[in-house]
Amino acid sequence: MDNRKANIILGLIATLFGIVSIFTLFATAFGASDTPGHASTLGSCFDVMFGSNERSLLPVPLLITAFMFQVVAIPVLLIGAIIPGRIGSFGLALGAILLAVAGVFWLTSPTFFLAINKMEPSAENVVLGTGAIITAVFAFVSGLLGLFNAYRNFKA
Repeated sequence: MDNRKANIILGLIATLFGIVSIFTLFATAFGASDTPGHASTLGSCFDVMFGSNERSLLPVPLLITAFMFQVVAIPVLLIGAIIPGRIGSFGLALGAILLAVAGVFWLTSPTFFLAINKMEPSAENVVLGTGAIITAVFAFVSGLLGLFNAYRNFKA
């Protein structure tokens, strides 16, 4: 397989993992420990990110920024995979950086959430849920693939 086809395939795989990182935002973001050993869910990542009227949650701007980084990184990775040479490497590296920052934001999301939404003192023990963890993992994997592809493309 020549270098051009390998760059396109790796770029498509990185883009696919980026898309999956957005779809995992439908899972539970995190929960608050009401009693020891029991965590009640606070909603999906979209509920936590954009706020929810029925749960009286306020929108969290840094999580919206993380979501926007993910949305912008997908076409940047795709375009970077298609364009050959150093310009494509720049696009792949930019997409990787955006996804890495989004992953860090999702791993620190309970801190951002508690800074905006004031919880009862009994429920301030917020723990990460499956949605935030899996979103961060897929964003990191996609970013790592994009960075590797950028390195391969730059060296060629």
